[in-house]
Amino acid sequence: MLPAIGTLRIDKLTTPRVQKLVSGPQRALTVAEARTLLAALGEYRNTTAFHLLLGLRLRRGEVLGLRWADLDWAASTIKVTQQVQLVGQQVVISTPKTERSGRLLPLTARMLARLERKRAAQAAERQEWGEAWKDHGLSFATPY
Repeated sequence: MLPAIGTLRIDKLTTPRVQKLVSGPQRALTVAEARTLLAALGEYRNTTAFHLLLGLRLRRGEVLGLRWADLDWAASTIKVTQQVQLVGQQVVISTPKTERSGRLLPLTARMLARLERKRAAQAAERQEWGEAWKDHGLSFATPY
């Protein structure tokens, strides 16, 4: 018999049913679908994040956790050392999902060029926002 909590018995609890948002097996995008997506995004503010998601097979939280300090321009590499997640209403920065998730990845010349443009755009945003900008060192940050 399970212990009781106050007047509520644990063995009498029922959990809500989880409804899947996607029916059937999930699948990765094909190369053609990925190219179509990237073309549709054009030069959207965070298109570079999608290029990293697709090109390096990163998780969303890993991309959001990338910092400029994790990028080695000379070696053309980027380190995955943290992730950003929304837990409830709170943004949480934590270590990657698994021990193997922390890794060093090579960057192509095209990815480096995209990252350089992103860094320049972010610097312009930072200047526009002035002291209101809260700098966390993240590559894909909002001004607040």
